[in-house]
Amino acid sequence: MPLISIQEMIPGVRIALWKPEETPEELLSILGNTHLYESIMASCKTEKRKIEKLTTRILINLLQKGEAEIKYNDNGKPYLVSSSEYISVSHTQCCIAVAISSRPIGIDVERIATKVLALKEKFLSVSEIQSIDSNKELIHTLLLWSAKESIFKLMDATGVDFKKSIHIKKFIPEVSGLFVISESHTQKHNFYTIFYKVYPQYVLTICF
Repeated sequence: MPLISIQEMIPGVRIALWKPEETPEELLSILGNTHLYESIMASCKTEKRKIEKLTTRILINLLQKGEAEIKYNDNGKPYLVSSSEYISVSHTQCCIAVAISSRPIGIDVERIATKVLALKEKFLSVSEIQSIDSNKELIHTLLLWSAKESIFKLMDATGVDFKKSIHIKKFIPEVSGLFVISESHTQKHNFYTIFYKVYPQYVLTICF
């Protein structure tokens, strides 16, 4: 079972990471109670999507220490049916991540790949592009993108312009750390903190 870790990288936020290697059938055998997950299997058109959904359920059950029912709101954001805690989910080719907390959170994982460099002008402001460390351009750009994905998940809003409505203060990327992010999409103009960690194959960000 390729569970990478279960830990509190941030106080009060339980995080589980999984490296997807199993088939849907193998994941079902890990879950047990196969009948509870037949609807997931039926609703997913691809094997990749089945793996993502089933692995997410495994991680949620591990974090909740038992079977947990989840549903999705109109924006597609997951929530726990029988709990007041908040949940956030992300998946990429090499990692599936789940975070659960008593406060609103957003989590994102992004595989390290160069295609993000060609897209940065679509989601970063001029000042954010100018802040990128040229010696760590790929990782820095990925962290900026991932952080904006994380706050977007926390906000649970529609019509958010990543370039104009999400703002990141300059920071120097390390293996892990914290930086400030804010949004001007709502009237509150909220400020949040991003925790990040760089792994060999992907980057992880959590907004709280």
